[in-house]
Amino acid sequence: MSSPADPFQPDRRAFIGMAAAAGASLAAAGTLGTTEVLGAVPAGASVAFGFTYEELQSVLAIALSRGGDFADLYFERSRAVSLTLEDDRISRAYTSSDLGVGVRVVKGDSVGYAFSELLELPAIKKAASTAAAIADGVAKADVKPLKVAALPNYYSHDFRFASIDIDAKKKLVQDLNSKLKAKDPRVVKTTI
Repeated sequence: MSSPADPFQPDRRAFIGMAAAAGASLAAAGTLGTTEVLGAVPAGASVAFGFTYEELQSVLAIALSRGGDFADLYFERSRAVSLTLEDDRISRAYTSSDLGVGVRVVKGDSVGYAFSELLELPAIKKAASTAAAIADGVAKADVKPLKVAALPNYYSHDFRFASIDIDAKKKLVQDLNSKLKAKDPRVVKTTI
């Protein structure tokens, strides 16, 4: 697992798309609907990435402090491994990691968004303040109690490609290359 202070460069557009598709993973202010409450969260209990309920409530309060209608937090941690085969040999291999939290604030038809690569409360609060700037007023009401949304699981976490040995991945790419060339003699050069 990566250190929370490591500098990562997540793709902002992909992150926004995932946040929109995932819906409200952690939501406040019920004006746009509600999410299913999974159960009472005890005081001081870790809710997401080691943050407590109270800490996340304080972040959402900042996000809604300028009159936003809705706010949510999206925590992300991912790792990807890439191999490129050119001219029958591995030409590139790299690993990338994304880690951080996005804060989204909705005010009418406008959306404010900010992202922090640091999983530290001051950095997340700063992101919440930045996202809150989309709104132009004062907080409408107290922040509603934090609700943890039950998100569907579309992919099994039983198989993790990142856990496969690099030699096995190399063999997989080389086997695919061989099969492509064997399928049609006109294929003389591939990049996988």
